[in-house]
Amino acid sequence: GVYPDTNKRVLEAIDFVKYGFGFFVLSMLLLWIVGFLVIYPVVGFPEGILEQATQVLQSTAAK
Repeated sequence: GVYPDTNKRVLEAIDFVKYGFGFFVLSMLLLWIVGFLVIYPVVGFPEGILEQATQVLQSTAAK
């Protein structure tokens, strides 16, 4: 549609890019926050994953 007094379009194509990108960033932020604050305390990491990751990092750093 168009505004009747100015004859300008209500929505331009760039509006979808601007607001779409902002909405995407906000939704990803919300997803990570929910993941770490809700899902992680319930499910948790597998046992021993931190020790295994430390060993892998130390073995690759020594080479």
